[in-house]
Amino acid sequence: MQQIQNTLYVMTPLSYVHLDNATLRVDVDHEKRLQVPLHHVGTLVCFGDVMVSPALMH
Repeated sequence: MQQIQNTLYVMTPLSYVHLDNATLRVDVDHEKRLQVPLHHVGTLVCFGDVMVSPALMH
């Protein structure tokens, strides 16, 4: 995962990106890898086999 300005790039296979209260959370193998406040992320870019929760897409 890499964050450039306000864009978060998720390239780790089998990642799950979802909302956790007012934060964006990235889990890999049911372990937290990244958690950032939602207002810090303007764009989410996913490459490969990355799952995104419906609540986050909304």
